[in-house]
Amino acid sequence: MTALTDFEGAVLAQIGHDGPVTAYAVAKRFAASSSEFWSGSAGAVYPLIKRLAARELLASTDAQDGRRARTDYGLTPEGRKALKAWLLDARRASDLGFDPLRTRLVHLSMCSPSERKRFTREVMAQLALAAKTPAPTDDPRLTVLHETVTRARLEWFKALQQGLSVLD
Repeated sequence: MTALTDFEGAVLAQIGHDGPVTAYAVAKRFAASSSEFWSGSAGAVYPLIKRLAARELLASTDAQDGRRARTDYGLTPEGRKALKAWLLDARRASDLGFDPLRTRLVHLSMCSPSERKRFTREVMAQLALAAKTPAPTDDPRLTVLHETVTRARLEWFKALQQGLSVLD
């Protein structure tokens, strides 16, 4: 069994959580995410769901929604096994992953001191705003995650400002 990408795992998890759903419903959930990392575009979600079905990780069922035909997708037993392996992969889950702020901070020394100060002030303001902004969901699990992560990220950046001369 090939290891899932994080996008594949997240899609399988969403389908596993919501039960049999349409590709449209999955795309809507990802589009509502506060993270720009997850694309809810039909151009990303629909082909991915078709690939997961071709790998026999998803099973499709034709259904009717009034007069409109639809296709629902649910996890196969192999899909549940792949999902569980992805969910419980602690090494990959604890990886730092892509972070646009960290990527910029590594190279911030190429900017003038005044540019760095302005940038850090603007980042601090954006992080403070994110920490005060309600989660864009009514799902209590996602709300707790959103609030915890945005507050922790703000505190992380404050500590980083004190410890890194590159931000001076």
